[in-house]
Amino acid sequence: MTVGLLLDYQNLILPNKEKLAGFLSGINMTSFYPSFFKERSGVVIVISETDFRTLDTLPFEQKISQLNSLKVLSYAGASYNAKKHVIILGPAHGGYLKDVLEALLAYLPNTDWIWTATKGDYESYISQGFKHPFMVEKTPLGDEIPDTLALVRKNDYQTKVELEEVYDEILYTLGPQTTCTFNFRVVEGARAYLQTLTSKAGVTLNKNKTITQKEVSGGLSIESTETRNAVIFFLLGLDRKLTVYNQEEEASISPSFYNFHTHPQQAYLNHNVKLGWPSADDYSAFLSSIAENNTIFHLLAAVEGFYILSLSPYWAINLKDLDVTSKWITQNLHWREKEGASDWKVKDYLARVNEMDYKGEPIFQVQFSTWDKGEPFEVAYPRRDGNCFYSKKTWDIYSKLYDS
Repeated sequence: MTVGLLLDYQNLILPNKEKLAGFLSGINMTSFYPSFFKERSGVVIVISETDFRTLDTLPFEQKISQLNSLKVLSYAGASYNAKKHVIILGPAHGGYLKDVLEALLAYLPNTDWIWTATKGDYESYISQGFKHPFMVEKTPLGDEIPDTLALVRKNDYQTKVELEEVYDEILYTLGPQTTCTFNFRVVEGARAYLQTLTSKAGVTLNKNKTITQKEVSGGLSIESTETRNAVIFFLLGLDRKLTVYNQEEEASISPSFYNFHTHPQQAYLNHNVKLGWPSADDYSAFLSSIAENNTIFHLLAAVEGFYILSLSPYWAINLKDLDVTSKWITQNLHWREKEGASDWKVKDYLARVNEMDYKGEPIFQVQFSTWDKGEPFEVAYPRRDGNCFYSKKTWDIYSKLYDS
C-alpha cells in the first residue's frame, strides 16, 4: 500500500531547506514549472504506508529529519491559483498518479480544476478521470510549453471514466488539421424526437387561449464517439435542458456548439409550401451564433428531413474576414419569390445555396438527410487559439483558464 502527501513548499520546505538537504537531493526541482516558485505550491510525494505511519507518529522536528531517510516512490510539483481556481500538476516522476491525485484531493479545494500536460501515456491520465483535451503553448500561469497536449479534471472523486471516448478525443485533438473538420451523426432517438416536433409536437397555449404549433429550438451534445475507417465520428443526442418553445414562426438560437430549431407543419400550411428549407433569417442567425456561441453547425428540422448549415471550408479558415451583413443575405437568399423556386426539390435548393459566393468564395455548406437515414456528416469550422474546439464544455474550461 502507498500514500500520497502534499508538502507545502513555502511554509515547510523553504524554511527548512538546509535540514531537508537529503530529501531535496532526490527531488529534481529544476523540472518544475517556473510558476511553482511564485505561486502557492507544494511537492507531492508518494511513500509506503509503513513509512507514512512511522512519520505520522513523530513530532514536527523529527518529521523533518525523517523526511531525509524516506524512500520516495514518486513525486510531482503542484501549484494552486485561487483566482483561476486551478491546480497546475507537473509530471509524476515515478508514476503512482492515483496517489498523487489523492493527496491533492485531501489538501486542496475539491471544486477546482486540476490541469496537467502530457506528451504520452494518455491512458494513465484518462483512467484517473482526466479529459477535455486541448493543445497549448503555455500553462494557465504563463509557463512556456510549446505544442503540448493538456488535460483537466475536477479535484474530486471520479466515478465515471470514459476511456475510449476521451482517447478518441485526444487523437482528434492531436491530428494535423489545416481546416477544423467535425464528423458527426445524430443518433436515432434525437432524430425521432426532432421529427415529431415538426409533424405534431411543439403545440402550446397562446395568450388568447388558442393552441397552435410553435417553432422549437435547442441544442445537441456529444453522447459518445465511434471510429470508421480511421475517422472519428461524434454521436450527438439532444441536450434537453436547452429546449425552448418559441413563437409560431420565430425561434431563439440556443447557446450551443451545435444547435437546432424547427420548421413545423403549421408553417408549411401558413405559407402554402412543400419544402421548409432554411430562411434568410436562419442563415443570419447562424452567423451570429458563430460569433456569440462558437457554433459549429446549425440543424434545421423540417418535415421532409433535416438541413445542416455550416461554413464552407474557405470561410471557416478565414472567418475574421467574413463581414457579410444580414441585408446581403436577405437580398441573395430570397429565391422562392425571385426565381420561382416553389417547385424545386431539395437537391435543387442545395445546388443553388451551395454555389452562392461572397468575395468569390462559397459562403455556406448546406447538407440534407431524410429522417430515416441517420447518415454521417462532415462540416468545417473555425480554429480558435490554435485548437479545433469541438466541445462547448472544453471551450468553457479553456477560456476560463486562459482568459480567452
